[in-house]
Amino acid sequence: MLFHRRLISSLKIALISATSLVITACGGGGGGSSSNTGLGRYDYPSALDTSFGDTGYRVFSTGLPARAYLGAFNPIHMTTDSFGRIVIVGNRTSATREAWLLRLNADGTPDTTCGDSGWVSWTTGGPANPYKVRVMPDGRYAVGGLLGVASIWMFKADCTQDTSWGNVGKANMPTPTATEITSALNDFDVASDGSIVATVGNTLSGRLLVARFLPSGDVDTSFGTSGYASVAPADNGSPKPGAIRIRPSGKIIVAAAFTYSSQVGQLPGFAQFTSTGQLDTSFGDRGFQIQNPGSNLVGLPKDMVLLPDGSAIQVGLTQPGVITGTVIGVDAYWMKVNLTGAPDTRMGPNGIKIWTAGPEGRNMSTNYATSVALTLAGQVLTCQNWTNNTEEASTQTQAAPLQVLVSLTDVNGTAIGSFGSNGTGSLPRANGFAETCAAMVRGPDGRIMALLDYGPATNATGTTMAVVRVAN
Repeated sequence: MLFHRRLISSLKIALISATSLVITACGGGGGGSSSNTGLGRYDYPSALDTSFGDTGYRVFSTGLPARAYLGAFNPIHMTTDSFGRIVIVGNRTSATREAWLLRLNADGTPDTTCGDSGWVSWTTGGPANPYKVRVMPDGRYAVGGLLGVASIWMFKADCTQDTSWGNVGKANMPTPTATEITSALNDFDVASDGSIVATVGNTLSGRLLVARFLPSGDVDTSFGTSGYASVAPADNGSPKPGAIRIRPSGKIIVAAAFTYSSQVGQLPGFAQFTSTGQLDTSFGDRGFQIQNPGSNLVGLPKDMVLLPDGSAIQVGLTQPGVITGTVIGVDAYWMKVNLTGAPDTRMGPNGIKIWTAGPEGRNMSTNYATSVALTLAGQVLTCQNWTNNTEEASTQTQAAPLQVLVSLTDVNGTAIGSFGSNGTGSLPRANGFAETCAAMVRGPDGRIMALLDYGPATNATGTTMAVVRVAN
């Protein structure tokens, strides 16, 4: 492992939005450049599959009646089931805080056999924040997040809660102490036998916490210590997991940021466990692989894919070094390790590839990856939230609009030139409003879809999200 300890007195993310649709880009599109040189202005071609929905889109409101008060609405994650139906989860605030599930048919129309015109909502008596939805081997839907507490809730294929699973339909994360978990259950994965492994974003001890549930929803007490594993690297870098996956062998790999105090940064890396919940010391450096992205002192994983050869790729956001009092830019990154946990330097130095967003300045450019999927051809498709300012810092007047990019590369990060413009296309919104990419999934037909968040609606029936299909 390589650690460079540099002074960072402030870690802030400058996420820029605007209202007009003027698309500009850095000259390193389709995987990007490693510097802010060679900037050019051009439009990325649309990557929408116009045969889906209305020229590539299915647009939705909040599922609330017209007179309902809308305090907040957030689409968060999506998946598809074996029938090609699209399942989306999120939260909203009307009279109460509610989590919701929306099921669509394969063509993107609401599935009227699920809930009320495709919508199911529920309260938890506390926070109602679902962060992930996964399909169980038998077709049920597991929804995990901060749902009252860090927990997973189970729903039948007809969208009703499965009260036979866990404790009346839900299962809470096991923990060493009552106060150990300080955030949501932020990701989980489902094994072929219906067992589930899950992790949480933060713990009081600063250790990485992974738990396993039996197919029944009960905690698997044979896993780790009483159902959970709690670990940290030898040099005490506090892990903050961003994604978790089960390997075909049963081993469990976690993509995480490892925090070395505010004076160093958050370095991206991986941890791996055996199928019994022990740290897999044959992986990387005694179970961990942590790398410094260079001058970008922050690496926060948002998603991960496993390749057929056992390699793993995480994607997320990085931040360049910063001087006190300045705004910090945000760049997208890809990090790859092989089956044994060694960095794959074909991806870049230390196995890391960074796409620098664009010119620095008061209205700084941003570009960060939110999700990743493998195409049927084994290529890597990444969804990114992106803004770019091509004006000189002294003349910048406003931020460029937020735009969603999709980048297609091979497994080593080389842009696929036949896709879009040098491997990059856009998912534009017809009316020009800002948008962000919330999630991406490959369906059973091999087509990849993305969930776009259009931000707050002006009223309960206003447009606020869309499902799009990528022309890949």
